[in-house]
Amino acid sequence: VPAVKLTYPKVTYTATQTAAIIRKVWPDNLEAKAIAIAQRESHLNNLAHNWCCYGLFQIYWEVHDVWLIPRGVTSASQLYDPRTNATAAYWLYQRSGSFAPWSM
Repeated sequence: VPAVKLTYPKVTYTATQTAAIIRKVWPDNLEAKAIAIAQRESHLNNLAHNWCCYGLFQIYWEVHDVWLIPRGVTSASQLYDPRTNATAAYWLYQRSGSFAPWSM
């Protein structure tokens, strides 16, 4: 498996800023749970990553690239943008019909 080449954004965000972005992207009735999940997954750090997953909601790029690419998210690096990551997470929520992708 080839390594994913990453480009980090020039702008970093505080936890307060990333929570505000999540509130703008997610519907009001889901935003508190979404923020709690992002807090658990990344501590609201938009540059968080591990061996497979990127950004606030720790999106697994190699699993979800098939449906993210047609929506304009064409690289794992884009998932470091908090608005892009929060939007991708909301799409994932809609695809699954629940918060199951982030189940413990």
